[in-house]
Amino acid sequence: MPTMFSEKRTTILWLHGSVVLLTAAVLYFGDPLPGFTLNNWLTLLLLAGQAALVLLYGSRTDDSLLTYLVVLSDIGGACLAVWLSDPPGSTFYALLFLLLIVLATFPVLVWQVAGGLFLCLCYPVIVALGGWEVEGVHWLSAMLLTGCGLFFGYLTRLQRAHQERMQAGAAYADNLFEFGKTLSKVEDPDGLHDRIPRLVAAIMGVDNCELALIEDERIVRRILPNRHCRDFVNLELADSIHQRTVLSKDVFASTEMQEDPGFSQKRDFALYPYRGYLGKAWAIQGKTVGVMALYTEKRGTWSEHAKKQFQFLVGQSVLALQNARLRQELADQARTDGLTGLVNHRHFYERLEDEFARARRKNHVLSVALIDLDHFKKLNDTAGHRVGDQVLQALSELFRSSIRKMDVAGRLGGDEFAIALPETSNHDALILCRRVLEAAAKLEVADWSGFSLSIGCATFPQDAETLNEIIEHADQALYHSKHLGRGRVSLYSQVVEAAK
Repeated sequence: MPTMFSEKRTTILWLHGSVVLLTAAVLYFGDPLPGFTLNNWLTLLLLAGQAALVLLYGSRTDDSLLTYLVVLSDIGGACLAVWLSDPPGSTFYALLFLLLIVLATFPVLVWQVAGGLFLCLCYPVIVALGGWEVEGVHWLSAMLLTGCGLFFGYLTRLQRAHQERMQAGAAYADNLFEFGKTLSKVEDPDGLHDRIPRLVAAIMGVDNCELALIEDERIVRRILPNRHCRDFVNLELADSIHQRTVLSKDVFASTEMQEDPGFSQKRDFALYPYRGYLGKAWAIQGKTVGVMALYTEKRGTWSEHAKKQFQFLVGQSVLALQNARLRQELADQARTDGLTGLVNHRHFYERLEDEFARARRKNHVLSVALIDLDHFKKLNDTAGHRVGDQVLQALSELFRSSIRKMDVAGRLGGDEFAIALPETSNHDALILCRRVLEAAAKLEVADWSGFSLSIGCATFPQDAETLNEIIEHADQALYHSKHLGRGRVSLYSQVVEAAK
């Protein structure tokens, strides 16, 4: 069933065609009216075609092919009639027409458009005065062809603008697809933190997008691409430009940040060489945990459509971040010992296998220390399991504070612990283990203090050639410490010496 729009467009095209045919019939079969020349009629014909096109564009039609057919029929007929009426100057008119078409396709030539508008205003005067010639050039024909060329260039620009809109729409769809794919596939919260601002900025067509994470009324992390945020982390929310966004409980917009005291008087204002701002905060269980903000370098207003679109993107981002954190927590639980917070037995050996492969590949040293808490069963029987658990937790914290970030400490089970020490020689491992022994001897838990540890240490490649060997040799060194009376650290090289 045809719509009202299609019926209106069809009517306009029929009227336009009727005008063209009627004008052609009058020109062919009848004499022109007194005082009117052929070019006068051609001018009226062109004006009729332009009026029809204005109505077409006013109806918001996207049928560019149909529009071009209408224009070409008018311009082609006008050019043919000019050539028939003025053959000696046809070459001049043809060259002029081609030159004007080329020039009018450049959108930067604003004066071309202004000239075309002026020419349209002059048409009634031209029709009234008729044509005249100066030095063999029929200026009415030249002006008529000028109008044709400019108008054809205008239509070319419209077509180019339509293509740019199509390309922008395709880019928007691509960015939106990439955004959805990222939210569904990236499981690491840090990975989402880094990618979401860039994707949201691309979708919204803004100059930058920021993701600010909040804990206890402080901004603890900022992700703002291409800006240095290090000096503005751990900032009180009251000192940040995002304070009003958090207080608004809704989308907060500003079209001129640089002139707004609510922005310019904040400590982190130096981060933002922008003018437009659109921000949205989100909360979990009533506590604000983050803000997302858009920035533009040009001053402008934020439409309701843009605000709703931004709210949708924020909502989807927050949902993805919450799911990523939940997955991370579940993964951490699968890798972590619930009592001590150290990595569990399985994950420790997975990490140790990776570190051993890296050490062998790069020809680095790797040390492994196995640790037992001496007389732990007696402690449990005497003080109770609750105190025993507290002692294990205190020792785990001691291990964490004694090692580097690259080292791995794990609980293998019961009172057995292990530490993997990448790029650590047996001498350096011995120093570390002795420091742990001394700290454990000074440790106090409840009414108990002075805990004793037995430690065995082996080093690749000095003491072992395979992963199984380094574990086995560290275990032998541990039992060597127990055999010598506990409360000490033994290297596998000492075990070898003792066996001689």
